[in-house]
Parts: sequence; C-alpha cells; structure tokens
Amino acid sequence: MDTDLLVPYGVNPNGLLVRAADADRATEYRCPECRSILVLKAGEVVVHHFAHRADTACTGETIAHETAKRLLAQVIFEQTTISNPRTISLECTCDRCAYSFLVQLPQGRFTGAAIEHPVDDFLCDVVVFRNERIVFALEVRATHAVPEAKARALSVPWIEVAAESVLADPYRWTPINGRMKSVVCPTCKVFLGKVKVLAGRWDIPIEPLAGYRDPARATYLAAIEHCWNCNKDILLFWWSGVPFCETEPPSPRPRTIQNRYSKTFGGKYWANTCPGCNALQGDNFVFRGLNGSSAFEGLPLRDTPELQRARVDAGRQLVNAMFRNRWP
Repeated sequence: MDTDLLVPYGVNPNGLLVRAADADRATEYRCPECRSILVLKAGEVVVHHFAHRADTACTGETIAHETAKRLLAQVIFEQTTISNPRTISLECTCDRCAYSFLVQLPQGRFTGAAIEHPVDDFLCDVVVFRNERIVFALEVRATHAVPEAKARALSVPWIEVAAESVLADPYRWTPINGRMKSVVCPTCKVFLGKVKVLAGRWDIPIEPLAGYRDPARATYLAAIEHCWNCNKDILLFWWSGVPFCETEPPSPRPRTIQNRYSKTFGGKYWANTCPGCNALQGDNFVFRGLNGSSAFEGLPLRDTPELQRARVDAGRQLVNAMFRNRWP
C-alpha cells in the first residue's frame, strides 16, 4: 500500500535525479534517501509525484535534505559535462546598498562537487571544487540551521539554502545564511567607478571604502553631486560631526573640506567646496536636502540648533498647510 509521503524527485538507473513531471513510466526510479523503488503517480488530476510502495522510515525532512544535496551537486556537475548547461544564479546582497541582485555563475567557474565532504573539522553537505581545491560550500536546511560553531569556523566561503527552495529551482541559490566574499550590484559598481575617476580628476585621495554608506567603515563617505555654481561633477563628503561642523574634522581630510564663512549660517564652519570653482557647497543643501534631496539621505546628522529650528519651522508650515486646506 502506497504511503502518503510525496517524493518530488526519483533517482534513475544512471544515478541522476529526475523530476516526477519529467519521469518516464518505463524507467525504474528509486528514493534518493532509502534507495527503495518508487511508484510514479502521473494522473490527469493529481500533481505528478513519486511515492513509496510500502511503509518507509523516510520522512519528508530526510528526503528533502538528501534530494536537495544531490540536486546541488548534480547541477554543478552539469557545468563540467554539458556543452551548454543551464546557468546557475546566486542571489547576492550588495555590499554597498544592501539590495539583493542575481549573479550569473559562468560555466567553468567550478570543476566538480562532492557530497558530505570534510572542511576543517566539519562535514559540509556539498563542497564545490575548482581544480581540486575547495572554493565554496553549500549547506541545506530542512529543519535545523547550521550550528553557530560551524558557521564561525568554516575557512571557505559558504551559504545555507532552504531545501524547499532547491527542490523548487536548483539553479537559483538563495542564501538564508552564510559568509561570502563582498560583492556590489552593477549600479553600485558603476557609482564606485565614477567616484574613483572623480577622485583622480580632482586629485583628492580617498579611503578605499569612502564610496560605501557605512559610517563604521570609513572616516569620510563620498557622494557625487553637481556643483551649484559651475555644474561640474564633484565629490562631496560626510563625516561624523556634520552638519555645520565647527570643530576641525579628522585627519587626513579631503582638501575640499574647508573652514569657510557662510552668511546664511552667520559664521564659519567646516564645509564641502567645489574643487573646480572653489564655491561653498552649503550644508543646508548637502545634508538637509533643502534643494529637494540629499546624497547622504539616511546617514546620521549632528543635532544642531539649526536643525532644531528647521524642524520647528517645518512643523509650523505643516500646520499652516492644514489650516489652508480646511478653511480655504
């Protein structure tokens, strides 16, 4: 008597996993976990699946875990054995903007894979080779997450993927945990390249991470704007202490940050300037976005009296707008 346990993939006589939807009734398939012969259920109404012929010690979790591991290894081997394999996509998080994007893994990047292979003092579900060297590890979560000690100690880049996501599409890897090399999305890659070009054009040495948006990673954070006066592309900088910074910024500081007098401010403060025409790029516009937007939106600002007055003024304007709308 068939059990109610549905098996999405069966192993064919060549040892390859085959989806039930692609299975052939004339072929014998076995369970990826217990290796017992499966029955193909492929009626017109029921969703195609495999089922065990008799009671089994298999569980949904064990079958999903074993099948996902084998699928991952199988799609990696396809990259080395098929002339035009389906592309593997890895979902990554941009190291600059934190948005997710897909990276297409080119054929030839990997040369093999192994299941339940040792890395350091641990067994990994799947390891990936490049020229006999382990370069990546994949862990499959069916019920239990990767232990914290293993997550900390693995010496190779690794990701953990959900078993159900692998079963749904083994060619798209969506990490739920892991440690990979830093990557940036195509948009941020273009931006960082432009930051580097402008830094060279204006002879402004910057820290390697200045184009990123993490205050913990660099003393100065760079953004690209147009000078209000000459309209040239220039670099503007955020640092801890803006806006209206009256104490000398950290050293070494970009040469375009100067202690300048502002009539609007009513005194001198350390501000961004244009390296081309030397025009002051006022903090009202650079950080408070009074020109409609700020390139440093979301970064922390010092709570100055000017900002406090601006919040009060904004509140008054909102009240006035409400009164105008209610009593025309």
